Amino acid sequence: MRNIHHALSRLTRDRSGATAVEYCLLIAIIAIAVAGLISTMGGHPADTFGVIASRIG
Repeated sequence: MRNIHHALSRLTRDRSGATAVEYCLLIAIIAIAVAGLISTMGGHPADTFGVIASRIG
C-alpha cells in the first residue's frame, strides 16, 4: 500500500508533460470550433462571406 501511495504522489507532482497535454487540448478545441463554423456556413463559405461583406460595406 505504501508503494502505491508513493507512486501516486510522484505522479501528481510531475509536471513535465502538462504543457504538451494543454497544447493538444487547445488544438482540439480550435479544430472543433472550425468544424462547427464550416458546418454552420453550409458548405458555401464564399456566399456567406459575400453576404457579410455586402452588409458591412
